[in-house]
Amino acid sequence: MEPFPFVVGCERSGTTLLRFMLDAHPDLAIPPESYFIVDLYRRVSRYGTEGDVDLTAMAADLRGHRWFSAWDLDLADLHSRGQSFPDAVRRIYEAYAAQHGKHRYGDKTPAFVMHLPLLARLFPEGRFVHLIRDGRDVALSLADVSWGPVTVLDAAIQWRERVERGRTAGEALGAERYREVRYERLVGEPEPVLRELAEFLGLEFDPAMLSHHERAGDRIAGGPKGIHRRAAEAPTAGIRDWRAQMSRADLEAVEAAVGDLLTELGYERAVPEPSSEARRRVRQAEGRRRRRHAWRRLKFRLGRS
Repeated sequence: MEPFPFVVGCERSGTTLLRFMLDAHPDLAIPPESYFIVDLYRRVSRYGTEGDVDLTAMAADLRGHRWFSAWDLDLADLHSRGQSFPDAVRRIYEAYAAQHGKHRYGDKTPAFVMHLPLLARLFPEGRFVHLIRDGRDVALSLADVSWGPVTVLDAAIQWRERVERGRTAGEALGAERYREVRYERLVGEPEPVLRELAEFLGLEFDPAMLSHHERAGDRIAGGPKGIHRRAAEAPTAGIRDWRAQMSRADLEAVEAAVGDLLTELGYERAVPEPSSEARRRVRQAEGRRRRRHAWRRLKFRLGRS
């Protein structure tokens, strides 16, 4: 079975750019973000069992999934039983690829970085590409979107959680199934990075991957003014630069929260010894985040009861 690529990473780390680069390959189709694999799996009992699902019932739920509408895919022909949940998902991706004249498919859903063990078990052919970007630039970008964390510090803590979760799972998966890619290198040296990824994913490198921006504009959610509009342009470094755009107080707090991970990843530190005030801000932000997570878990359990 050919590899099933999954592009994952913290939001605002460049995963959409990488999606368009891979999708430009003549053999590979990468649809808009899915999220539904994990969502549908959580309620697989509605469709039967993991090993035997009713695809008609699953397709009915999928039509109402808010992320699936962006796929613009007709599920009218997906009717059957007697197949596993993973095979049912494969059929949906195969249909999307066929609609775009391609025979291979992949996925780009950043939040799946939190679910690598499950996806790896469901799809033994899964290959996971974890895109990692300097957490300070990610924090600036995340705090700038309406759906992101309220503060730069909260955004940096979210980056740390996602990167650490992905790296821990990736270490368990091993080099045959997990690959880390730095955003900064993807932008600065796209051809060697894409050649390496093509080999990892069992593809022949194609130059079309380097000119993805020539056809990506009509595939951006929200159109030319959408939040991913930069992904339809040729790779450009320096769009976000924490050195020029982050206040000193925020920089101290951010590095107090994620500095050890920045160092581990090889990023330079600007504040090796953050102030006590910066560390206090981190403790407060982490406390708020723990309370939010606890409340969300409680609501989820109540919703299932």
